[in-house]
Amino acid sequence: MNKKPDAALVALARIDAAIASGDLADDVIEKVQLYRTKLITPVRVSVLGLSAVGKSTVLNFLAGDEVIPAGIPLPTLQLRWGDSARCISILPDGTKQTRDDFHAEVVATEDPVFVEIELPLPALRKISIMEVVMGTEVAEQKRALSWAADRSDIAVWCTQEFDVLEQYLWSVMPDRLKDHGVLAVTKADELTSQGVLNERIKQFENETDAEFLDIMPLSTTEAIAARGEDGSVDKARLDASGGRKLIRAMLRQVQQGQQAAIDAFDLLLVKSGLDPRDYNTELIPDEPPRPARSKISQPAPKVEKQAKPKAKVRVAKRVTKSALLNEQPAPKHIPASSDETGQTPAAAPAKPKRRPRVSVRRSADIIDIQGEKAQGKRAKRQKATTDPVTEPVGPSSVDEFLFVEKGGQPAKETAKAPAPDAPNVSDEAKNFYTKAVTYLRDQATQILEENQKLNGKAAPVVMDRCLEAADWLTDQLTHIGEDDPDISDAMETALDAADLMQLLHIEGADSSTEEAITVLTQVKREFESRIS
Repeated sequence: MNKKPDAALVALARIDAAIASGDLADDVIEKVQLYRTKLITPVRVSVLGLSAVGKSTVLNFLAGDEVIPAGIPLPTLQLRWGDSARCISILPDGTKQTRDDFHAEVVATEDPVFVEIELPLPALRKISIMEVVMGTEVAEQKRALSWAADRSDIAVWCTQEFDVLEQYLWSVMPDRLKDHGVLAVTKADELTSQGVLNERIKQFENETDAEFLDIMPLSTTEAIAARGEDGSVDKARLDASGGRKLIRAMLRQVQQGQQAAIDAFDLLLVKSGLDPRDYNTELIPDEPPRPARSKISQPAPKVEKQAKPKAKVRVAKRVTKSALLNEQPAPKHIPASSDETGQTPAAAPAKPKRRPRVSVRRSADIIDIQGEKAQGKRAKRQKATTDPVTEPVGPSSVDEFLFVEKGGQPAKETAKAPAPDAPNVSDEAKNFYTKAVTYLRDQATQILEENQKLNGKAAPVVMDRCLEAADWLTDQLTHIGEDDPDISDAMETALDAADLMQLLHIEGADSSTEEAITVLTQVKREFESRIS
């Protein structure tokens, strides 16, 4: 059975074909290179929390191997992909020690203030993982979290209590990270044996007031044990541990980030008067051999507690404070990574006023957000209705919303299998969804025609069309009774889209048109899923 090519790899092939074609202006190539970087850059995950809550065990689980054995005291560390094992320890005097292996026991004797680890673990191709050690003083903890927030796309806060101190520390985190934050209730098996797990979960849901994307009970030791030495997985055990749900959350973030980059690339081509389909490239994926499990957890050479190892160590020249910190104050014991400068892979637009009921989001907000904080109270979390593990990155928003067949005819829709156990939709709601999808497709055709007439410079017209579409949806819904829960959901989705359209229109940024099209695409996807 042929395996479907990875959507990110397909997109990379298309980007390379576009660059090699000679069709792109120099300034467009620079932007395309940024999207390429987004596709190949692992999502940055930070494991946060107070001491003794199981952060290292969570890191081991996400990495897929025992990177940090229990009981080994290490400072804040960054774990990322490398073709071979490599470790860089930053010492208190600012020097770096580099070794071509990694043994936690050995590194701990060097008393480093920060450790970078590279390992050839498959999971690290998609995510990098940072475990943050915060200290004991509140001011030190705040500095550590502020420093970590600038270097994170996703946060996993580990806790058993989530007490007043933890609530305060999380409250000062930036909104963009809260929108991608998970509260992991670790050692869930112990809480279950004490008969308090369900009560704790309800308590946390009330106290956090949707400050997290999700709350997940997690028995990390059980999740790790569900993976066999031969690479097999006990799925039932993994599900029961909560590990599968956490993996799904991470993969979903990765997929959404990739989708945002693909959307932006295709929209850029359309704005340049080019047809993204002209750069489709057939990709025949190789079937790589199954990677062997890393042997990093095998016993390290015995080292005296006071003695510092000298073998395989190269002492680099001293590093200035500004070089370590990238001209940004970092908390004590957490210097900046030698490679991670604290700069995000790419800037992204500001957040909308509130989180929509469905995933109506601006196209790049998974990668990073450097704008105004979200205004108003964050809407309650919505549980995902799709399985992000089995839901691959789909076609771009342009492909789904703007593309029409040569000659101006709408692109043919790919038949979709009915969703299993899909809830019944009332006839009235089904009629509206069908009418709305048809209208949005017609709008897409008109937008593309206008864009082609104006040689890709139809941004003001396209924005007006998007505003008109959002207003049309809300107008249609006001004439339908809201007693139907499907209609109520559709109204909330339409209102959220309309609010965001107005915000984009006011901002008037270069990317506003792209964002508006992405929002309408997501609305169309949502409505199509209701009648599929």
